[in-house]
Amino acid sequence: MRVIVVVVSFCTLTLRPEVARGQVPDPRVAGADSALSACVAATAGRRADASVLAARADTLARRLVEALPREAPARVTLARVLLQCELPLAPVDAGWFFAEAERHLGTALDLDPTYWPARFSLAIALSRVPDDPAAARDAVSQLEALLAPGVLARGSEERGDALLLLGDLHLRLGRGDAAASAWRRGADEFPADGRFRERLARAPARP
Repeated sequence: MRVIVVVVSFCTLTLRPEVARGQVPDPRVAGADSALSACVAATAGRRADASVLAARADTLARRLVEALPREAPARVTLARVLLQCELPLAPVDAGWFFAEAERHLGTALDLDPTYWPARFSLAIALSRVPDDPAAARDAVSQLEALLAPGVLARGSEERGDALLLLGDLHLRLGRGDAAASAWRRGADEFPADGRFRERLARAPARP
């Protein structure tokens, strides 16, 4: 089981709630999404009601998965509850939450390999595993699949986030040239986004 650092904010690159929602024709989706948004905000703000909201979100997300077991968006919602609400609050056994979330994201991709929010969520989760080159390589593979033609719309915020994270992971793995290449792609596609220029300015010089 991969062990991860428990942090209040699961990551700085997270799917926005409106992105993670799937087009599932069931009113329970809205309830689970609303509970997810509430618990994410409470957890990030270290609010006293965070654990209560996380438990409610977990209950609704699990009911959604039980009702719609073959719908990828339902699995992604539960995975996000585990990663962004419950994992940061866990005093022990944080790895259990990560492992279950990873399992649900894998199932979502098995159900619908084209459902990119599942792949993006998995990439972000893997990128947060510390001191684990294998997890970083897996995250790179997921991001490269996301950046393939026709997956993420050119110019979308998600594509920009994916390029930024791809470069960061390449750098972590000691692939300076690949990191700079990803950031240059980002700078070309998103000239107004200063994050890419900042990364390139700090990139290690080639020997």
